[in-house]
Amino acid sequence: MRALSRLLRAVALLAVLAPRAAWAGTLTDPTGSRTVDLVHGFWSLVADVATRPGDGDDLQTPHPPPQAIPPGAKDQPAVGLDDLSQPTAIESRLREALRRRDDGIRVTVTNGTARMGDFSIGSNETVPGHLLVVQGTADIYGKLLGNLVTVDGDVVIHPGGVVSGDILTLGGEVRDEGGEIGGEARMFRTSSVLGTPLPVQASPAPSAVETVFRRMAGVVGVF
Repeated sequence: MRALSRLLRAVALLAVLAPRAAWAGTLTDPTGSRTVDLVHGFWSLVADVATRPGDGDDLQTPHPPPQAIPPGAKDQPAVGLDDLSQPTAIESRLREALRRRDDGIRVTVTNGTARMGDFSIGSNETVPGHLLVVQGTADIYGKLLGNLVTVDGDVVIHPGGVVSGDILTLGGEVRDEGGEIGGEARMFRTSSVLGTPLPVQASPAPSAVETVFRRMAGVVGVF
């Protein structure tokens, strides 16, 4: 709906500027060609604004639906997150552990849990143990009594949120917005820990109202 609101603002601006532009074009160019060029250029800008993603719109990689990652098979080694001081070693272990198999992605976190997609800890929640979040944002409003690792995702510590241990992001960033981090926060830039892309939710199609207004913009632009 942000694209629609931007389009409506552009239409309102045109309603104010078009009469002035037409009057100025009549004075400077009796044929009105300059006015036509101005209106055409303006509507080209409107079309560009309507189709361009706004601040925060569709700039992030889509995340898969939130869900728990099932534990690994018996012959699959568990991943320990007790020590986050060696990001390269952790990345190597996770790259192998998160490799897609016939039954999907499975991983066992020693003394912890693993989640796929966005995950949040509520302000009245306390989660014991380490936490691994894969391809999603970890929003911490409550307390995490352990270390936190994200793969292709960010960590946001909200006011009142607490992470008692260390934080490591592999391909993401840590944003402290007024919470508390008991240990160290590390951001490790990596190409991709995941061997294959995870399934993501499809982007919603534009609504009928947005489609109508975009087509109206094109028609009015022609006139």
